[in-house]
This record gives sequence, structure tokens and C-alpha cells, in this order.
Amino acid sequence: MSTLKAMRDMVAEPSNRPAFNLLAKGTLMMVTFPIATYFLCFEYVFAKGGLYDLSEEFNLRINFSGFCALFVVQICIGTFVLMAFQQDDEQFAEEKKAKEDTIQRLKDERERRAKDKTEKEKTGGQKNTEEKKDD
Repeated sequence: MSTLKAMRDMVAEPSNRPAFNLLAKGTLMMVTFPIATYFLCFEYVFAKGGLYDLSEEFNLRINFSGFCALFVVQICIGTFVLMAFQQDDEQFAEEKKAKEDTIQRLKDERERRAKDKTEKEKTGGQKNTEEKKDD
């Protein structure tokens, strides 16, 4: 269960969002396009009345449809690599700046709390000494 929580946390982190979006697009592309290409080629391109009639030779029809799907897989892989290299550097720079701003804001908040705490201790200590003087 802890690995699922860790994966959920990774997906939820804003800095990882572009990478997961790219992964989702690539996965969807790798699942749908080759399968669709195989069935389109098998049913329409290499079927009777298609662009290239292989209706008499069933094994060739399956093989050529598979080769077309394999070619589409190669195109999908190349497209994924290109998309990965072309990810917007500005987006990553903007996310890095937002992360740095968040860290700075947290540091400032921590310093303010520490300052408030020391002021409370000083004023609280003065009140205690004044109470002792009155006794």
C-alpha cells in the first residue's frame, strides 16, 4: 500500500505533471495506433476489394497487417522521443521558480514564527518578573 501512496504523491506533485502527461499520451498512442492500423490493414487494405488484394492468402494478409502495425509502432516511438525532447523548457523553468518561491515563502514563515516566539518569550518573561516584584 505504501508504494501506491508514493506513486499517488508523485503524480500529484505539480513538477511531475508534464512528465506524466507525456507518459499518458505516449501510452495511449502506443496502444491505440498500432492496433487500429493492424485491423484497418487486415479488414480494408489487404482484404478483397482493398488496395492490395490478399484475401486468398490469409497468412500473408496477417503478416503484412502486422508489418504495418510494427511500422506504426516505430513511428509512435519516434514521436514520443521527439515530444520528450521538445518539452517546453520555459514550463520547467517556471515550475522551478514556483518551487523556489514556495521554499522561500516557507522559510520566511518559519523565521516570522521564530521571531514571534522570541518576542512572546521576552514579553512573557517581563510579565513574570513584574508579577514577582508586586508580591
